[in-house]
Amino acid sequence: MRSLNDHHKEIVAFLEEVKDTTGKLNFISSETDERKLLDIIIKNGSSRIPQMKVAEIFETNTENIGRTIRKNLNRRLKEFCIELKINPPIRLYFNTKGEKSPGGHFACCEIPLKKNHSDEFIGLKELRDMIEQARQRLGVESPSIQPKETLKLQRKVIEVDKNKENQNLFRFEYCWPAFVGRDEEMQRLYKFVNYENENLLWWTITGNGGTGKSRLALELCCQLEKQGWYAGFLTNTNGVDVWRKWEPQKPTLIIVDYTHEKAKELGEHIGNKYEESKQWNHPVRILFLERNKESEALKQFCRPHREILENNIRYHEVNNGEENESLELEGLGDGFIESIIIEVFKRYTSKRPSADKIEIIKSFLKEERHENRPLYTMFVADACARGEDVRGWDTEKLHESVLEHNKNIWKRAGIDETKDLDKKHINLLTLATMTNGVDIRSTKYNECLDKTHKRLNALNILPAEHEFRNDKYKILCDDEISEELSPMAPDILGGYFILQRWKGDIAEVCEMKLLTKIAWQYNSDSISDFIFRIASDFPSVDRVATMIRIAKACDGVHSEPILLCYLVKAYTHPGNYDIAVQNYNSVKKLWGGNQRDKFISSILASVARVLIAFCYLDKKLGEAVKCYDCIESLWKNGRQKDQYISRKLAESASIIAAWYYEIEKLDKGIQYYDRLEELWRHHYRYDILMFSLLHSVTYNCAIIFDERGNSSMSRKFKKKLEELDLLSETM
Repeated sequence: MRSLNDHHKEIVAFLEEVKDTTGKLNFISSETDERKLLDIIIKNGSSRIPQMKVAEIFETNTENIGRTIRKNLNRRLKEFCIELKINPPIRLYFNTKGEKSPGGHFACCEIPLKKNHSDEFIGLKELRDMIEQARQRLGVESPSIQPKETLKLQRKVIEVDKNKENQNLFRFEYCWPAFVGRDEEMQRLYKFVNYENENLLWWTITGNGGTGKSRLALELCCQLEKQGWYAGFLTNTNGVDVWRKWEPQKPTLIIVDYTHEKAKELGEHIGNKYEESKQWNHPVRILFLERNKESEALKQFCRPHREILENNIRYHEVNNGEENESLELEGLGDGFIESIIIEVFKRYTSKRPSADKIEIIKSFLKEERHENRPLYTMFVADACARGEDVRGWDTEKLHESVLEHNKNIWKRAGIDETKDLDKKHINLLTLATMTNGVDIRSTKYNECLDKTHKRLNALNILPAEHEFRNDKYKILCDDEISEELSPMAPDILGGYFILQRWKGDIAEVCEMKLLTKIAWQYNSDSISDFIFRIASDFPSVDRVATMIRIAKACDGVHSEPILLCYLVKAYTHPGNYDIAVQNYNSVKKLWGGNQRDKFISSILASVARVLIAFCYLDKKLGEAVKCYDCIESLWKNGRQKDQYISRKLAESASIIAAWYYEIEKLDKGIQYYDRLEELWRHHYRYDILMFSLLHSVTYNCAIIFDERGNSSMSRKFKKKLEELDLLSETM
């Protein structure tokens, strides 16, 4: 049985937590005009009761603990307080004599520390309930505490218009066509949201553009909302004050898309909420939507509170015996692809598409390596249903057809690109697409315009607030108008729209240069994320490089290396190794002129680590060693205490050590293994990541040498493994 000594610590912690998060734990009597409000002051308050003194009071286990507390209160204050007792029920006091009298010094709410007729202590949830009962008996409708803020989440479903000429329906918010083929993924997500061991937990859905990440997340939100959850996509309107005061009032699912623009700030908020979350009455689940699980944005999210965010509240799914850090979406099965094709055709004609048409669409998806992605299935099916012959098309031609169809919708709705006001609205859509939304009423937007126009003597290419027309912008973005204007969607279509504008005449290119500069000034994080996405979806180096050059001019020395880091990751994903190396060399060149710059050093280490992994897949050992040497030089160049670079060095050493062992170059392998062990033993002994890397390499090497009959090396690594296993019990 738990002791009173154990339990009072929980009670004290709870009262301090309430005071810390609300500022006050107050009860207002019906006679507030005659009395002052009273805080329960545990620590550093006007009552001057030290924390240990309160602990002693609870430990005394006397018949009336409340009297002891009252003796320590400053009697000149007209205050309320809570009185904790062992067995009696809740009692209310309005002065020191226990009489309900306006002349009393304070009112006291008495609460038992143990349950009635029992030796069992009350829990914190029961204590909360008792406080609420006391509040009600004092005649208070709501406590005079700082109000709990509501986190602003968006769950938007757009109604499908029966008039097929007015919508392209490619936005995931249309929830069209029918949601199919994701039953297994939905079951795995339900296991995540219903996980019982943590109140606060996060996970990631990963997949290429067009695999249906946003649609899956929206469908989950809709289902959970029916079960009493508060679920939706995190908006950009939740400030620091909202996060500080927020506490979930019901089970909550937060979807985070476009993570990069809010990653570090969000990591700070979530990390700060961790201890508080242990007392929440409702679970909170956070679901990130990312292109890959090695996302730089997720690393930025974890950086402010690495131990908490990476180790304590990151969900690790065990599925079919494998541990997964993310739910990776792949293409749909052929049967589900066919059902999407049929539904798209039904929008244009009552006739079912022929077997030949269906086969042409399926063949296109396979030939162009679109991996049965739902969005591309819709693109091709829609083109076929409109009478286009897609045989012989490539992906570029498909994108062109989809964008042209979108522009035809604009024309039919009255948008004329030759008219000045309509062109301004198209430019506004361009800006919103690069920055993931624009608030034209914000001072930030107007300051960007003023600053850019004055410096460049620019033409008036964007609408002022008084010129803005809701009806025009609604046609262009195919979405309802809200406080922040939506970008063109889906992402792939928006990215292609931007890149096509760069291919226009001289006047068009000049406008794009100016709009890109405005975008960098308006939201540099968002446009960084945008460039990363278009580099993944459209590896067209010339146009992306132009945007980077503008970034360098607008945002100083740091904007270029971080973008180049993103580009290396984007280009290595589709296998464009040569372009990745070019960008790596660009970062290295920048570092050469700024070797003391911690930020550029970190970016260079990150890029080099990415290339090492890619070299391993492509069997380019010599190139991988060069990248390792680059990180080693960073480490020796005064970055020994930089944990991020040290981890990149450890990760790289583990890859190359295992690689040399695989090809039976033992001397080389031992050299890199010893380097990894040295890093861990002498510099980061208590770093869990480095320990895990060392343990993993040791385990794999023991297996490799055992399989190859090298008994001496096998014994060596097995002995090391035993030592590490023993050590892990003490970490």
